[in-house]
Amino acid sequence: MGLFGSSESKKEAKNAKKLAKEEFMSDAKLLATAICEYLGGHPDIAQRTIGNIYVNKKGIFFDVPLSTGYIHIPIQNIIKSEFKNEEQISKDVTLTRLLAFGIFAFGLKKKRKEVLTYLVVAYNEDGIENTIIFESKNASAVASAIIKARQLYAKENPQAQVSDSAADGSTAQVIPEQIKKLAELKEQGILTQEEFENKKADLLSRM
Repeated sequence: MGLFGSSESKKEAKNAKKLAKEEFMSDAKLLATAICEYLGGHPDIAQRTIGNIYVNKKGIFFDVPLSTGYIHIPIQNIIKSEFKNEEQISKDVTLTRLLAFGIFAFGLKKKRKEVLTYLVVAYNEDGIENTIIFESKNASAVASAIIKARQLYAKENPQAQVSDSAADGSTAQVIPEQIKKLAELKEQGILTQEEFENKKADLLSRM
């Protein structure tokens, strides 16, 4: 899935990456592409790196230019995709643990005026759930494209089990009901306004 530090020769690794990318790009229209910075979560990549992410109905492909490194996740393996802002990331205990080499590197970016957004992708590999994180100005668009790709996959492969609720045809009915229940909990004082907004944003990202 990712080829960093492979035992193959550099030439063989480059060829493997080229073939993987060509296969990914063939016969599938791109739904989104963006420059992003990989922040952490993948077992084979232990460093931050900037690259290009591509999304089509086959899945996602993260390509590191001038390197043999890449990440390819088939669409059927993706459990969920969502975008978060810096505050949401910093409050998520699970995600801060994933960013072992620098969730607190956010502190180095405080002088930047632009709003930082993050793409969070949960996927299944060999029966084990994993999560990877990217920083990108286009995180929202990429997350939406991944959801669309999963919907296309579910439509073309009705026999396949799709774990992401966004691909479920009943989602349009279920999520509004869940938001209504959250609103009731907020009115009762069980949820704060901030908790309500965060949970509402998470549900809407799955539609």
